[in-house]
Amino acid sequence: MTKPKVFVAIGSVPETAIKLLSEQFEVEKCNSEIASYEEILEKIPGKFGIFCSTLNTINEEVIKSAGPSLKVVATMSVGYDHIDLAAMKKYGLRLGYTPDVLTEAVAETTVGLLISTTRRFFEANNAVKTGGWKEWSPLWMCGRGIKNSVVGIIGCGNIGTSIAQKLNTFQISQLLYTSRSEKPTVKALGGKLVTVDELVVQSDFIILSIALNEDTRFIINKERIAKMKSTAVLINIGRGGKLHFNYSHT
Repeated sequence: MTKPKVFVAIGSVPETAIKLLSEQFEVEKCNSEIASYEEILEKIPGKFGIFCSTLNTINEEVIKSAGPSLKVVATMSVGYDHIDLAAMKKYGLRLGYTPDVLTEAVAETTVGLLISTTRRFFEANNAVKTGGWKEWSPLWMCGRGIKNSVVGIIGCGNIGTSIAQKLNTFQISQLLYTSRSEKPTVKALGGKLVTVDELVVQSDFIILSIALNEDTRFIINKERIAKMKSTAVLINIGRGGKLHFNYSHT
């Protein structure tokens, strides 16, 4: 019996994954690290599925080029804003993605970024590399502490909740968060559900942990940045489209 065909649009997929796919499918990999849009259009006709990444665009043109054989679009990511969901629904296709697979890794990285920024690790590292690190001075590269600060998390899904749990050990004074509904786990940590505007005004540290969609695009804009404390630190752990920086701000 002939196996259904799958096109893998990521050149660096581990061989273990390719072997697993090969047990059920005839697998064709792209010729580069990431398949170009043109290569996808060339390879997709007649395929049962495509395995892609956030660097690949899967729109209606791609889906139509595949023909009726295409049944599944799978992405090696939690986010799927690179896939046209309306077209997927129109043609009755299934979507595969990886929710929660990187929750702890992203949450840990976020805490690392927060500490590195407020304690000025990046600046200090650059000073070491460029010869700027000289004699000791009591106030040089001191940075600020997280203890007794107000931390705001915009978007408290799995990742946001994990971040809240980790930051709770830093003895912060107040945890604010935004979400469609109250999160019992975050509330138990002392978290307070607020609006985005309330959060940006009150927070010392603001963490963007929300998916990019039409409702969240440019959620951090000129008006909201103007409302922030002058010393506020903003950490974005998702798509850049949530921030609008096309202006000068001092």
